[in-house]
Amino acid sequence: MKKEFAIAWMIVMAIGVLFSILMPVMAADENVTGRIAFSSNMDGNNEIYLMDADGTNITRLTYNISNDINPEWHPKGNKIAFCSDRDGDFEIYVMDADGTNVTQLTDNTVADGCQCWSPNGSRIAFFSDRDGDPEIYVIDVDGTNVTRLTEDTCMDINPHWSPDGSKIAFCSGRIGDSDIYVMDVNGANKEQLTDNNKWDSPGEWASDSSKLLFSSDRDGDFEVYLMDADGTNVTQLTNNAEYQEGSPAWALGGEKIVFVSGRYKGDFEIYMMDSDGTNITQMTTNFADESDPVWAPSVGELP
Repeated sequence: MKKEFAIAWMIVMAIGVLFSILMPVMAADENVTGRIAFSSNMDGNNEIYLMDADGTNITRLTYNISNDINPEWHPKGNKIAFCSDRDGDFEIYVMDADGTNVTQLTDNTVADGCQCWSPNGSRIAFFSDRDGDPEIYVIDVDGTNVTRLTEDTCMDINPHWSPDGSKIAFCSGRIGDSDIYVMDVNGANKEQLTDNNKWDSPGEWASDSSKLLFSSDRDGDFEVYLMDADGTNVTQLTNNAEYQEGSPAWALGGEKIVFVSGRYKGDFEIYMMDSDGTNITQMTTNFADESDPVWAPSVGELP
C-alpha cells in the first residue's frame, strides 16, 4: 500500500473502527428525521452514500473504481466535499448533494484530504503531504489561495473548524504521540488540549463551539469522548474492550451523536446515541464497512 493511501486512510477512518457491544443496541428510531452522508465499500470499493436518519433510503452518490471517502457537508447542506484517489493519489473534490457537478479542488502528486468547511462555506481546511510531511492548509472553495497553517517536521492532520469560526482543532504528533491541538484560523496561538502517550484525534465541535468530540485509545482501544473546548471535563461516551469505536459527529442539533463501531459481527457499521452516550441505535446492518458518518445541516441554513 502506497504511503499516501496509508496516511489518508488512517486519518479519515479516525484510526480505524471496530468495537463489541456491552449494552443492548436498539433499532433505529423512525421518528428521527434527517440525512446522513457516509462512505462504504458495500458495492466493492469505497464510495459516498446518503441515507435517512432511520437507516433507510440508502442512495449512492459516487461511481468509480477508486476510493471516495470522508464526506463533509457544506454548511448550507447543498454540497459535499470528499476525498478521492480517482486520479492516482488522494485529492479533494466537491459535488452537489445529489452527487452531480463534481469539481476537483486540489491537484498534485501527493495526498490531500481530511477536509472540513469554514462555517461560512468560503474556505476549506485540509491536510497535505505537498511540502514533504503532513501539514494543515486552507484553500478557497475555487481552489485558489492555498495557505499553510502548521509548520513542523511531525504529522499535523485531521482539521476541524469551530462553528464560531475562530479556531481549528487538529491532530498532531509534534511531541512524539498523537494529541489534539487548537489554533487560530490563521495558524497562530497553537494550544495543546490533550496530553498522553496514546492516539487522540478530534471529531466535530458542538454547535456553540463549547465542546469537542474526539476518539482516543487511551483506555486500550478506540472509544468516543467529549471534552470542553479548553481540554477540560473529559467524558468517555462509549466503553467496550473488544472492538473499536470512532468517527464521532453531532446529529439533531447536538441531541444525538453518530459514530462508527465494529460491534456488529466485526464489520464497521454506523450507530447513533444520545449526547450522553446512552440509547445506542444501529443505523446500518450489512457485511461491508461504513465510515465517516456526517449529519446534514438544513438546506439553505446560512443567509
